[in-house]
Amino acid sequence: MHDASKLRALIAEYGQLQSLSGSQRTPQARGIRFNELIAEMLGCWGIEAEVSNATAGAGEIDVTFAVDGDRYLIEAKWEKDKTDAGPLSKLEKRLKQRLRGPIGICLSMAGFTSDAVNGLDKGSQLEMLLLDRTHFEAMLSGLVPPQELLKLAHDRAAFRGQAYSSLLDLLAPKQKTPAVSFGSPPELEDALSSNTVKGANARVLFTMSDSNQLGITSVGPGMLLVTHQEGIAEVDTTRQKAVWKVPVRGCHRNPLRDEAEAVVFTRRHGIGRLAGDELTIIGGGLQENSSLINRHDGSAWTVDSDPLGASPSSAVTKFGASLGQQYRYPVVAQWSQVAIGADWLDDDRLALVHASFCSVTRLDGGVARGVSAHASDCAAILALDAQTVLIAGGPAELQLIDLASGRRAEVARLALRPSAFELAAGPDTSFYLASYYGSSAMDVAVVEVQTLSPTPSFVRQAFARADTGDLPGYFEQIARIANRSTPLPLVTEPQLNALYNDARRLVGEGLRKPIERLVEDAGLQLVSQNVPRRLDGWPPPEYGGSATQHRWRLPSAYDGTWLEASIGVSHRAWPTNNLNDLIITLMIARMNEQTQHTLLTRFVPFELDDPLLQNKIEALFIEAKAVLPQAIEGLRGTSTNPSHGSRTDNK
Repeated sequence: MHDASKLRALIAEYGQLQSLSGSQRTPQARGIRFNELIAEMLGCWGIEAEVSNATAGAGEIDVTFAVDGDRYLIEAKWEKDKTDAGPLSKLEKRLKQRLRGPIGICLSMAGFTSDAVNGLDKGSQLEMLLLDRTHFEAMLSGLVPPQELLKLAHDRAAFRGQAYSSLLDLLAPKQKTPAVSFGSPPELEDALSSNTVKGANARVLFTMSDSNQLGITSVGPGMLLVTHQEGIAEVDTTRQKAVWKVPVRGCHRNPLRDEAEAVVFTRRHGIGRLAGDELTIIGGGLQENSSLINRHDGSAWTVDSDPLGASPSSAVTKFGASLGQQYRYPVVAQWSQVAIGADWLDDDRLALVHASFCSVTRLDGGVARGVSAHASDCAAILALDAQTVLIAGGPAELQLIDLASGRRAEVARLALRPSAFELAAGPDTSFYLASYYGSSAMDVAVVEVQTLSPTPSFVRQAFARADTGDLPGYFEQIARIANRSTPLPLVTEPQLNALYNDARRLVGEGLRKPIERLVEDAGLQLVSQNVPRRLDGWPPPEYGGSATQHRWRLPSAYDGTWLEASIGVSHRAWPTNNLNDLIITLMIARMNEQTQHTLLTRFVPFELDDPLLQNKIEALFIEAKAVLPQAIEGLRGTSTNPSHGSRTDNK
C-alpha cells in the first residue's frame, strides 16, 4: 500500500525543484529540501526514514532507513556535473565508521563518471549501490517502488559485483526474445466467434503464453505492440517476427506510441517513456491498474481509480515531458466512481467504461452522464467515432454503445476468457483485442476483427441488425427529451411523492391496463419466463423510475419470438433526481434471441399536476392501439411451437 495523494504532492514539488521555482530557488536550498523529499517519498511507501543523521566522529549521512532487515545510508547529490570518486570515498569512509552491515547508497541526479564506477567495481568488497535520477524518479513515481528497486539493485550487486546498474538492466526480460506463436491455436481454430455481425470477420493472429499482464496497440499495418509480463513486444504479423520494444518486466495494459515514435507505458504506479535506449519517467502516483489513453493532440493521459478507499474515486491525468509536469482531473460518474478504462471521443469529451455502464464526461468540471451497457464485467473501451464506442466484457462479448441514445448492438461473441480484454484501433477497417483463452490462466490470444466496410457504415449496419424496426424513431424521441430542465414545485417532499404516485396511477389506469386488455383479447398470454435478451432502450439516458415490463407469447408458443412492452413513468435521475422532470414511457417491440424489432417508441414529457396529462395518455393509447394489430400479426408469423420450426424476425 502507498499514500498516493502524498506521493502526487511530492511529484508536483519535485517538478518545482527541477526548475528551481517555488520556495527552493537556489541549488543549496534545493539540496537541503531534496534530502527531506527522499525521506518523505520513502515514508509514502511505509518506510520510516531519518534525515541528516550525524554522530560525533562518524560524519553526517543525508538519509538513513531500513527495509526488510537491511540498513541503508544515503549520500544525495543534486549537482550539474557527474559525481566522481570523491563523494564515493567519503561515503565509504562513513560506512567504515559504523557497525558492519549497513549498505551505502550514493544517489547522484547527474549520474557518475566512468572512473568512479570502474574504481568501485574493481575495488575491495562492495558495500554501496549507485543510483541516478532515473532510479530516484522510478521510486518517486511508483514505476518501481523503493522496496522492489532496492532488492533488484541489491541482488545485482551481490550476484554480479556491479555497484551501478541502469534501470533498464534491472528490469530486463528473462527471455531474450518474445515467445510468440503465429496463427490460431487448435481450440480456437474453428470456433472463435459466434453471432458476428454481417460484414465483420474475426481471426486469431498469434498467441503468447505465461503472462499475467495484458495490453495491445497498433503502430502501423501489421505491426502491434503487445504487453506481456516479460516486457512489451513489437510483433510484425506480416513477417511473423517479434522483438522486445520495451524490455521492462511488469508493464501493464495498453502502451502508446507518441509522435516521436517513443513508447509510453504503465508499470505499477508510474508512467515511463522509452525512446531507443533512453528511459524517461513522465508520471506517477497512480493506482495499480491505471490505463493509458492518447488524446487527439498526441498528449499522453491516464485514467485510474481507487476502488478500495473510504470514498471510491476516479481521475484522468495529463502528462508532460518529464516527471512533475502532470495535471489531474477528478471524474464524477453516475452509478459508480470506479472507471476501468477510457478513450477520447473528441478534444473535449472522454468516454469511460465502468463495470456495467459507460459514462461521458468533459474536463471543464461537469458531471459525467451514464449509459447502461446491459452487461457485467466490462473490461475495455474503444471510441469508434464521436458518439459510438466499442466495449468488451461480460460473456466474452463485443458490443457497440450509442452514447447519445443508450442503444447497443452486439458485434460478436468470442470463445475467449470473459472479463479480461484490451482493445486497440487498427488501420483502415480493423481493430484488435487481446484476451486470455483456453484452460491456462495465463495464455494470451491477439485477435483481429476486420470489417468489410468503413467504420460509419459498419456502425450503421450493426445497429440496423440489432433493431430491425423504427430505430430512427427512437433516436428522434431521445432528442426531444435531451437537455430538458424543469424546476421542482414549491411543495413538501411528501406532497411531491404523492403527486408523482398520482401520475403513475393515471398512466397505469389509462395506458397500461387498456394495452393489457387489447393484447389479451387478441389471444396472447402474459409470461414471466426469462429470455436470452432484454428490451433495449429503456430507460432512456439520464432517466430512471418505474415501468412495467410486459412479455407476451401465443398460447402454443414455447420459444421463438415474443412481444414485449415497457409502459410507465420515468423521472430525471441524473445529475440529480427530479420528480417534476417526467416522461411517459411507452415502447412496444417484437423480440427474438438475436434481434429487436421496435414498433413504437414514445417518451412524452410532462410535469406534476400537468392539466394535459390525461390528454397525453389518451393520445398514446390511440397510437398503441394502431400499432398492436401489426405487432400481433407479425408475432403469429414468426413464433414457433412444438410442431413448427423456428424463424428469425428480420422484418
